[in-house]
Amino acid sequence: MKKITAMNIRLTFMLNLTFLMFHSSFGAVEPIPSGSYVINMGILPQTVNNGLRPYGMVYDLVKNYMVPVKWVINSSKVKDGIDFSHNGIDYKGGPFIIPAPYRTAAVNARITYWTS
Repeated sequence: MKKITAMNIRLTFMLNLTFLMFHSSFGAVEPIPSGSYVINMGILPQTVNNGLRPYGMVYDLVKNYMVPVKWVINSSKVKDGIDFSHNGIDYKGGPFIIPAPYRTAAVNARITYWTS
């Protein structure tokens, strides 16, 4: 039989807490402020510029500019389905959103750099 220690109890508590926090984020609906930047990951055909470079941009913004980036995935969609629609555009493939409050001049310059 395994010995129960304070360390095991803390570890179990932390794992359960982490699971609950992670699980509760599923299905959450959150309004996105106007002026946010959306990166459509479902453009076909997939190329390096529209399929791989966005991950580099997101990494750059998170690591170097401390920008929180939202990754939107509709958990009830079918394969290759729509994650959300906005202004007549269907966003697929797990689009990323850079919230408007974090779009500083420096962040906008990096977005321009990565998208050009």
